[in-house]
Amino acid sequence: MECTVCHGQTNLPASYGEHVPPGAPDWHLPPLQTKMVFIALSPRELCLAIKDRGLTGGKDHEHELH
Repeated sequence: MECTVCHGQTNLPASYGEHVPPGAPDWHLPPLQTKMVFIALSPRELCLAIKDRGLTGGKDHEHELH
């Protein structure tokens, strides 16, 4: 399957439920050397990992959203 089967250009409506793939223009998987950081993490641990620039290759959450 292609990524776009699940990941559209925008988020799905709330009526689809809480646990649906996020939408984003040009969504793609990270490079192979990038660990899938969400595997086996609690929601709190995932939040901290996303905000850790050392784990995100220097990407900043605020910058990536805008």
